[in-house]
Amino acid sequence: MTSMKKLITATVLTGICSCSMFALAEEVYPDHTQRSTESETDTSSADQDPWILETDTTYDLDLDADGTAEAISFQSHMDDSDDQCKAILDLYVNGQQVWSATDENWSYSWRVCQCPLEDGSACLLAASISDNDWTNQTLLLARTEDSFQVLADLSDLSRETEENTDRLLSGWARADSILSADGTSFTVAWYDTLYSAGMMQIPVTYEVTDGTVTQSEDPVSLDESKSWTVWHSFDVLDAPESETLLYQATPGEILHLTGMQLLSGHRWLKCENESEQEGWFMDPEEFISETQEDGNMLFGYFEEAAFAG
Repeated sequence: MTSMKKLITATVLTGICSCSMFALAEEVYPDHTQRSTESETDTSSADQDPWILETDTTYDLDLDADGTAEAISFQSHMDDSDDQCKAILDLYVNGQQVWSATDENWSYSWRVCQCPLEDGSACLLAASISDNDWTNQTLLLARTEDSFQVLADLSDLSRETEENTDRLLSGWARADSILSADGTSFTVAWYDTLYSAGMMQIPVTYEVTDGTVTQSEDPVSLDESKSWTVWHSFDVLDAPESETLLYQATPGEILHLTGMQLLSGHRWLKCENESEQEGWFMDPEEFISETQEDGNMLFGYFEEAAFAG
């Protein structure tokens, strides 16, 4: 299953990959002062969304909640001196380099944002970026007395690997943005590919407790406003891993996908039909496609399912 999943999800649409990384919801963040070192005529994304930290820009941030703001900045550059692209991230506090990281997995740059927490402190979220916005590392960093500490790599927590297949996301999921932050938890938007529904945004919530980062085990909420038209029949059960058939989804039926949960290594999707019946179905373990009489190809379970290829 893992090898097939990687084959299907390895090439993610350029449209998805061009989404702005780590666009943060403005209302959930504390005020801070930005001191840009760029030209006044520059129209970088930092001018449009001050919560994204840009290179060549200094930010006055109180990351450790001690009541004193520090001048925070970073530099990102690529080293290809040995014919292998390596992305290097350097973090600076008050003009002094205090921490550095290198991603040697054919990465080209790093993108950084801030993630506020309940006590008034904030973590930094740093992702190494490669082709098609592939995020090899997604590091949550906390300020220490004289440096930064990696609390967790969210990619390791949430994406499956050959060694760890019991993960919510496939091995090719891309971290896209922070959707919200509340108290000691924050939610990151990932983009992944499901065999039933194709490419989807999967919001994953994390909790930070005493420096430990965990992924919420609660079912993930999906965009229930979107309508999905069934083209491939499948069984809808009354609960994940249940043997009780609620109904069979048939071609032409409209469903709303409202949630997702990982159980025993399988992804289960929660759905609701037009009669407001709520049920669950398991995401298939292999790629599904069929050529219609008019020559068009349909993929997955729904007409709206989009796959790269």
